[in-house]
Amino acid sequence: MLETNGLEFKPIKKLKGYFDFIAMDIKLKSVSGQASRFKAHRQFLQAVPGRQGCVKIVVGPRTTAGEIRRSARLSLELAPSWDLVLQPDSRCNWARQDNHAKLEALARAALEINAATRILPQMHKNLGWR
Repeated sequence: MLETNGLEFKPIKKLKGYFDFIAMDIKLKSVSGQASRFKAHRQFLQAVPGRQGCVKIVVGPRTTAGEIRRSARLSLELAPSWDLVLQPDSRCNWARQDNHAKLEALARAALEINAATRILPQMHKNLGWR
């Protein structure tokens, strides 16, 4: 399994024979504070056709439905057999009603485009790992 931020697409061509599954992250500006890198994610996904995997997106209270739809379209276009995994930012209190409603709205936005959308927690953070 390759766990990656999905930004380095050139080296992936040399490494394709070393893994069977790819878990690629899309970092959204609404969570990271840095510009999203959709062009690099596109190039990465184009470099790994036919592989199994999932696209993971950390979402937060500031995440917009537009960011989710763009990510879902990218995933569906270039990796149609992959799951789209929304990971609620573990720093947020998702039990609060407004945050919970936000997460449901983001999931609905993703599901409009990609039926293989899942919500999974960030286990490494829940376990106290970095």
